[in-house]
Amino acid sequence: MKPGPSYFFLAFFCVLITHKLFSQSKVYTFIQENSSVYEKSEFYIQKVIDVRENKETIGSIYSADKRKKYPADFNQTLSNEFTDFFRATFPAAKHKARIILLVSYFNIDHHLGETAKDIGIAEMKAEYFLNRNDTCFLLATSEKRIEEVSEDVQLSHPNRIKRLLLLSTAEMIDSLKKFNNQPNDKRSFYSLDGLKKRSLSKEVQARRLRQSVNTLPEYYLFKAGTYYAFSQTILQFGFTTDLVLQIKKAPQYLIGMNANVMLFATPTDNITIPTSASADVLNYDLGIKLLKQVTNNFFLNFNPQVNLGYVQETSNGNRKNILGFELDAGVYLIPPAEEGIYSGLNLFYRSTNTELLGTSFGLKLDLGYRF
Repeated sequence: MKPGPSYFFLAFFCVLITHKLFSQSKVYTFIQENSSVYEKSEFYIQKVIDVRENKETIGSIYSADKRKKYPADFNQTLSNEFTDFFRATFPAAKHKARIILLVSYFNIDHHLGETAKDIGIAEMKAEYFLNRNDTCFLLATSEKRIEEVSEDVQLSHPNRIKRLLLLSTAEMIDSLKKFNNQPNDKRSFYSLDGLKKRSLSKEVQARRLRQSVNTLPEYYLFKAGTYYAFSQTILQFGFTTDLVLQIKKAPQYLIGMNANVMLFATPTDNITIPTSASADVLNYDLGIKLLKQVTNNFFLNFNPQVNLGYVQETSNGNRKNILGFELDAGVYLIPPAEEGIYSGLNLFYRSTNTELLGTSFGLKLDLGYRF
């Protein structure tokens, strides 16, 4: 009994609703609560402004089994996470100095060690400003890094982040004391609105543009594997390869070329153990691959292709060129790491001028390795 169209759509729908359950795009961490609350401090952090060029992640963390690295992030924005920590550690009061913190760089990382112990890293570049009547005086520029050997790097990220913030703030405290003792000290100053707009300023945008000139796109993807096509007339197995590049002005989209070569085939009404297509049949497909990144490892696929090759009839030796069109649309799970196994499930529609491939629709499973 041949599977009807409803079974194909049901399988396709199941992939859509279950990908969230089987994929992990980020690992989330937090800032460890400080054991002391400094109620008698001379300052409080009024606002944290995130001016990092890349706000997508805060670094990378290995999974618990240390087999794969994932992008790391806070559950809230970096500004909110930092603000909550500082307000709990240095409570606000009207008589205290109001401090603006600009974070230009922040990163956590995890390096696997040759022995049982690994290396955990936390680093930050920041500027502290004293806000007086919306005029902000530069107090200190801080650049701190904590790198330590640990048996439980995954569990100790929150502690390193906490210590990093406290070490950085200590430099600001010393500078604030000097500023209060020397009120006529000439320091650089900015308007509060100007600081808020720094992350969107023309200078930052120009710097991002300069860094992107003459470099590869941030995300390129080359993958190779096997495809299994199930239609109403023929079951196919072959080799597939793709190369796609990120579109700079729309970074969630990747576009490139793909190619398929059929290795084996068998008709659905007389299924046999797949045998070689032999010299009597040559089928290859060339197409344009368009992927849209929904989450870090979940992609939507749109792939128009041209079917080419030839079919040679063994009875009379006549050769007929294959010419047709195929459209694949579906989903992919592609690892966020540089390498890893990928999988995809697509619905396809094909129309050709031969009885071998015919005009039909079906499912195509794609399994392989991303390089």
